[in-house]
Amino acid sequence: MEKVIMNNVSAADTMLVEHAGKWWMFTNIDTSEINDHCSAFCVFYSDSPLSDHWTPHPMNPILIDPVGGRNAGLLRHGKKLYRASQIQGFDRYGQGLIVHEILELTQTSYREAAVKVIDDPISPKRGNHHITTAGGKTIIDELRMTLRA
Repeated sequence: MEKVIMNNVSAADTMLVEHAGKWWMFTNIDTSEINDHCSAFCVFYSDSPLSDHWTPHPMNPILIDPVGGRNAGLLRHGKKLYRASQIQGFDRYGQGLIVHEILELTQTSYREAAVKVIDDPISPKRGNHHITTAGGKTIIDELRMTLRA
């Protein structure tokens, strides 16, 4: 571990990305203090990924919703940036994924639009947790259910 960049916060699925000359932290903060990291999507920004000071985005929380609030990865395609989020189903953690194109990310505004839903209720998979791109490949983390005789 290089450094703790934020103290005294209950957060999950935190992702850092450089964009437009700033470092951006996308994270899911438990604002209710009941260990709920699946709903509140928040954004912070800084000049360095190792900064001691991360400025909260003025629109925080950007989203409060168990369908699309919890982070599930960052993807780049050319110059476009995408945030993946989890779909939390009834009694199903990570039922599916939603891929959102980030249309606007500045120190004063944030806009995204859903462009793809990854959810196949017929397959043997029980859920999805994460999707990312690396080296021209896309990787999906999913939970599968297998029957054993």
